[in-house]
Amino acid sequence: MTDTGFVVPPEKLGRLSVAYAVDPATRQRVVEDHPASSGFAKPERFQSGGRGLVSTADDYLRFARLLLGRGRLQGDADERARGPRLLSHRSVDLMRTNFLSRDQRRIPAFGQIV
Repeated sequence: MTDTGFVVPPEKLGRLSVAYAVDPATRQRVVEDHPASSGFAKPERFQSGGRGLVSTADDYLRFARLLLGRGRLQGDADERARGPRLLSHRSVDLMRTNFLSRDQRRIPAFGQIV
């Protein structure tokens, strides 16, 4: 994952897209983050392991393939083509486990009860 981090370096800032949100009061689309003023362009910003990463679709797909491969990058049917184990099966299983309570899952930011 070469394009994932807490900060976007100046030479890659032109690739950062505008992020939009919906204003709950007006139901209108508003700019939430713009490359020209983005917090992701500030190396001094707080780097939080719980949130705040910025990435590309390609890097996220690589991460998803790692989860799909239960700790190895998912490749073709040839096991040797998949590369080394980066995470244990147990670690991936824990990452894919829903630890939220029913009440927590009712909060829209966390998802709905299924």
